[in-house]
Amino acid sequence: MIDNQNEKALILFIKYKTKIAGVVSFNIIDHANKTAYIGYWLGANFQGKGIVTNAINKLIQEYGDSGVIKRFVIKCIVDNKKSNATALRCGFTLEGVLQKAEILNGVSYDQNIYSKVIG
Repeated sequence: MIDNQNEKALILFIKYKTKIAGVVSFNIIDHANKTAYIGYWLGANFQGKGIVTNAINKLIQEYGDSGVIKRFVIKCIVDNKKSNATALRCGFTLEGVLQKAEILNGVSYDQNIYSKVIG
C-alpha cells in the first residue's frame, strides 16, 4: 500500500510464466465509499493473452468478496480500444464520458468511465 494524499493505493506486478508482464493497481482507494479506481499496464509482448483481464478479475474477486471494496472504477481514453474492451470483458458498465479529463503529451482527451458494483 502506498499513501496517496490521504487515500491509499495498491500496486501489484503481473507475472506471466517467469517474466514481469505489467502492473495492475488501485490508483485510489476511497475507503469511506468502498470504491477503488483500477489502473493497469501490460507490456506489448504480453498483450492479447487475457493476462490483464485475469489480473483485474482476481483483484475484484479478492477485494469484492471480502467486502472491503464494493464499487470498482476504470477510466480510459475513449479512443483506447484495447483498454475499453478490457473493461467490458471484465463486466464493467459504461457510465458516461468525462470531457477533456486526461492530458497526455499536452493534448486533452475524453475518458470513458466504467464501473462494476459488487453486492
